[in-house]
Amino acid sequence: MRKAPVLLVATPFQAQRAVYFRKLEELRSTNFVIYFHDETWVNRNEEITNVWFDEADHGRLRNGEGKGQKLAISGLVSLNGFDLSTLDIFKCHEVHSMDSVHFTAGIESAASTLRTEHGRVAKIAIIVDNATWHNKLTPECDAPKRA
Repeated sequence: MRKAPVLLVATPFQAQRAVYFRKLEELRSTNFVIYFHDETWVNRNEEITNVWFDEADHGRLRNGEGKGQKLAISGLVSLNGFDLSTLDIFKCHEVHSMDSVHFTAGIESAASTLRTEHGRVAKIAIIVDNATWHNKLTPECDAPKRA
């Protein structure tokens, strides 16, 4: 399968971006608490070459034990940073092992957690990108079964 390039300067793309930012501004102006969903994958035991230092200027470099199990990390981020109560970390075999069942269950759990944290009357928006596993047809949209 060949990927088609998306021209970021193309008129349809710019028009869709304008719609997105208008909608985002509308949510902000009506006092929605906005969360963005993001996910990434990392290899267990793998450390990059950057060194973190604590307040006493002590850092650490660790000899890597080689790449370990691949971990998927899915979470919600707002203006206040990551909401740790919605973080989902799980083992996976490949980069795209997230599926709509796991994603839907994770978002439902996160939404319930956010509702508890913010209360019943708070307006909450979760903005999700368009990865294939973020799309799931409801039973009403399934194609009819033929005999």
